[in-house]
Amino acid sequence: MTNEFWKKFDGRLARTAELAARDGVEREGSLEVREFALALWHHRNDEAIRLVQAGLDLSTTFHFCTPAAWAAGLGSTTVLEEILERQGAREELALALRTAVSCGQHRSVEIILQHGAHVELAYSVHTPLIVACEFGNPEMVELLIGSGADVNQRSRFEETTPLMTAATYGGIVPRYPDALYSSTLVYSSALPGFTGRRIQDLAKVPDHVSVIESLIRHGADVTARDQNGLTALDYASGRRSAPRGAIASGNASDPRIVELLSKHQKRAACYIATAVYGSYDSPEVWVLRRFRDQRLTRSRTGRTAVAVYYAFSPLLVRALGGRKWFTTVGRHVLDGLVARLQGAGY
Repeated sequence: MTNEFWKKFDGRLARTAELAARDGVEREGSLEVREFALALWHHRNDEAIRLVQAGLDLSTTFHFCTPAAWAAGLGSTTVLEEILERQGAREELALALRTAVSCGQHRSVEIILQHGAHVELAYSVHTPLIVACEFGNPEMVELLIGSGADVNQRSRFEETTPLMTAATYGGIVPRYPDALYSSTLVYSSALPGFTGRRIQDLAKVPDHVSVIESLIRHGADVTARDQNGLTALDYASGRRSAPRGAIASGNASDPRIVELLSKHQKRAACYIATAVYGSYDSPEVWVLRRFRDQRLTRSRTGRTAVAVYYAFSPLLVRALGGRKWFTTVGRHVLDGLVARLQGAGY
């Protein structure tokens, strides 16, 4: 693929530019990165590696995607490893990680994490786990949680949790998974080199019910509220409008998700701390919740402790919650713990 290749289709590129301008898609990018992307698209990993070894600018983008993001999103792992061996700045891996997650490329995610990217490394406002929840990919969710992702880590600015995101997208799918998917959609209709055959490989069938079950199993807080006071159940019930840039794939208010979250939110009222203090919105419960989110969920041992607590606490409350001594003893123990946690800044 030479300069002549791209010149030959310059007329078609003009049409692409019109589509890109309408959809807000970037067209700029060096000729070498375009050539690199097209090589990956046609499974020419040898050509892509040759370009990298010849000094391809790894910070240059083509349709918002760096070479690392293209390789990660298309699952070209040998090319990705070649790039990461040369790419020093770990913060530059955020886009590649997001792209790999949204395109369902598990091995790419593992490689990026092995090369030093933090599992919570966010591109824009959303953590990788939130992105995986957005696309309803339970296997990716399990991979990220197993790598240390916090199931209650909120997005920047929006203050939404992974559970809220999964509830929001239950019944709908994003119009474009990310910049890579967007660019391939545009170029598939404009360049003979980009056909639609690999777009289907990127479009995974979402399974938000399994994602929500996984999050809850790992200790996601079903009672958490966003900056507007809405819970994941509110999101699932359609009390929050569907995200912009999404298209319906069914009923936007999935009754299975509503039922699942309703059941677990009712169970939340049976947790020991909530039963002792009378409300999951009490100040003491919020101190304990912050300790869980900021400390316990950051380690595998802590997440296991949270999961065990969620599993057995309702049973204990159902058996003993109606007895006065249970509330008295429970409050005495928890008051001391809360005081110590407040002293530690929680």
